[in-house]
Amino acid sequence: MLNAERLDAKAFLAAAGIDGAAVDAPGARVPTEKISRLWEIAAERSGNPAIGLAQSQVVRPASFDVVGYTMMSCANLKAAFDRLVRYLRMLSDALTIHRTEERGRYRVSFDLRGGERPIPRQRMEFILVTVATFCRWVSGRDVNPVEVAISYIALLAILGRTAPPFAVRSRSTRR
Repeated sequence: MLNAERLDAKAFLAAAGIDGAAVDAPGARVPTEKISRLWEIAAERSGNPAIGLAQSQVVRPASFDVVGYTMMSCANLKAAFDRLVRYLRMLSDALTIHRTEERGRYRVSFDLRGGERPIPRQRMEFILVTVATFCRWVSGRDVNPVEVAISYIALLAILGRTAPPFAVRSRSTRR
């Protein structure tokens, strides 16, 4: 995604303390704190606070490795999410996804652990855009969520508030 934005991905990785060559190794793991630092650097150096929402079209089944191809073999989006929930640990130690059914609708929730550093909003935005884009790949059609709720703990710090995390809600007009 950084390269697609014409940014120097190697320099950003190095600045975040991530060995660019090691990232491409099979089974590579990068500490969650370093990934968060990478997103902070990307937002700072690009001058784009919405960088997590950029370049959603770069997501392909290969982005999810074998888990993506397993999802693509599913008959429907529900089954694909079940596979993602089941096999996500192959992709990330920091992210957990839950899928539940509520009143005939499905809720997908994300739990992203930041370790010792706050999670930049750009990181979570990228995950949401990536999952939405992949849903289009799996289902073959646009995905229109009824509701999106995001808690930005870091936003409270920016605003100088000490209240508990709040949710920003956006309701789709399409049903």
